[in-house]
Amino acid sequence: MQLTVLRRAGRLARPVSVVHDRSWVLRVDASGSPQVYEVECASCHDRCDASNDADATERDQWCIRHVGETGHTGYREIRTGLLRAVAHAAEGRGEG
Repeated sequence: MQLTVLRRAGRLARPVSVVHDRSWVLRVDASGSPQVYEVECASCHDRCDASNDADATERDQWCIRHVGETGHTGYREIRTGLLRAVAHAAEGRGEG
């Protein structure tokens, strides 16, 4: 198995690996799977509950409660999206 890793470029991707004579690309999942949002305290790594809601109101409220309880002021926003590995047609072979 040959594994060559290249960087993804936006929504369209270049081949990232060759496995069993097939090229594969990583693409943003188009199935409609929602992103997952979280906030993590940069000091103690405590996190709010993960949510599919893009509205940050609950996450912001969690941060304000956490700063009141701990005095920690730094937070990391985490957005997780689903990627799919898709077989890519090999050049000159018409595979897909």
